[in-house]
Amino acid sequence: MKVRFYQVAILGTLAASIQVAYADNVQVYGIIDNGVQIVNNRPKGTSYSMSSGDLAGSRLGFKGTEDLGNELKAIFTLETGMDTSDGTQSQSRLFGRQAFIGLSDKTYGELTLGRQSTFMTDWMSKYNALGSTNYGIKRIDSAFSDRADNTLKYIKKFGIISLGALYSRSWDDVSAAVKDDQARMLELTLRYQTKALDTGLSFYNKHSVNPAAGASESNQENRVTIGFMYGESALKLSGGYRWLRQELVQDKYTSHLSWGGMNYKISTPLTLSAAIYHQKGAVCDNLNAVTCPSIQHAGSDPKATMLALGSEYAFSKRTSLYALSAYVINNSKSSVSVLGGKYGVNVTPGKNQFGLTVGMKHAF
Repeated sequence: MKVRFYQVAILGTLAASIQVAYADNVQVYGIIDNGVQIVNNRPKGTSYSMSSGDLAGSRLGFKGTEDLGNELKAIFTLETGMDTSDGTQSQSRLFGRQAFIGLSDKTYGELTLGRQSTFMTDWMSKYNALGSTNYGIKRIDSAFSDRADNTLKYIKKFGIISLGALYSRSWDDVSAAVKDDQARMLELTLRYQTKALDTGLSFYNKHSVNPAAGASESNQENRVTIGFMYGESALKLSGGYRWLRQELVQDKYTSHLSWGGMNYKISTPLTLSAAIYHQKGAVCDNLNAVTCPSIQHAGSDPKATMLALGSEYAFSKRTSLYALSAYVINNSKSSVSVLGGKYGVNVTPGKNQFGLTVGMKHAF
């Protein structure tokens, strides 16, 4: 089902009226982010386009709480993504970014149910200097921007230590009808936060959503990720490592991704960011297959390095201009693109690629 922008606008109007009545516990919020970009060495040559959500995904959201007494609260979030370059829906769902309800208690923690971001998105992606920007780590590994349907998510804080657990029985209801024993996802995460240091460790397991003929729900991938961010002044340093093991019926693939970066606040309005990412090893882009297409892992030892730079100038707390750029160096067996995507789709295999985006973001 396609949802046009005017339908989202109607939802916003209704939500605004709710906010008037319950201004103490319901919030309407959003981000509009548009830019223009140029990307070279695509299969059909250099492309020029308008793009949405380059610095932060464009969205419209509603969230709220209700005090139930004895430090217990009911919480909810509904958040829809949109392409603000043409007003169309994102994530193939009305509330594709988030749609959950739950309970939050200071003693026992927070339990939520619904479509939710994983801890790879909420916690681990924060340990790279470019965050969730379009030219960041999610273009090398999309798990850093993952969401899941039918999810139970639990968070408990013990002072400076936080524990997180997530489980889904059908993590993607849109792709295909799935059996109860397919499309399982499990995530366990540990986070340690002080004023200067923020570090985390995550284990992530995902099974096939719709196995192809000859494959089964035993097709799976496992990730172990560790990351950190350090600094309490104008300069913040970050880095991390992700190990990935994919197991199909006939093949197994292992890859290693490491990165490092920095954010530097030059002045009150201006922030600069820089990061380097390096991936070694084959990655299959179809977890449902018996084996990956031969082009996906042609030869041995694919390697890719991506350099990314970002700058943001804030006119106010809500409005800013930005510029993002990235350059990917692929060896002859690699096809990592600044735009992400499957092998060979967004960059000619074995070619390097440069991308540049300049845009404007407004939050409300």
